[in-house]
Amino acid sequence: MYPPITNNAIVSGNKSDLIKIILDGLSGEREVNGETYNGAMPGLRETSLSDDQIAGILSYIRTEKFGNAAEGITPEEVSALR
Repeated sequence: MYPPITNNAIVSGNKSDLIKIILDGLSGEREVNGETYNGAMPGLRETSLSDDQIAGILSYIRTEKFGNAAEGITPEEVSALR
C-alpha cells in the first residue's frame, strides 16, 4: 500500500525533502524501486509533536536499523522548515 522505507531515495536522500514530506504530507503517485504507489499521508506540521520528536523519528528511519545509512536529522533542521 505504501512505499518501503528501506532502500528508498526519499528516506535516505535530501533531508529537506523528507522533512517537508513529514510536515506537509504527500499524496499522489510515487515510484519507488520500480513500483508505483498511490496513497495519501497527512502532514504533521500542526501536531503536538516537537521538532525534537520529529527529528528523532526521521533520524531513526534513516539509520542502518532500516537498511539505510543516511545522516541523522537535527531538531534545528526541522525547525528551519517548520
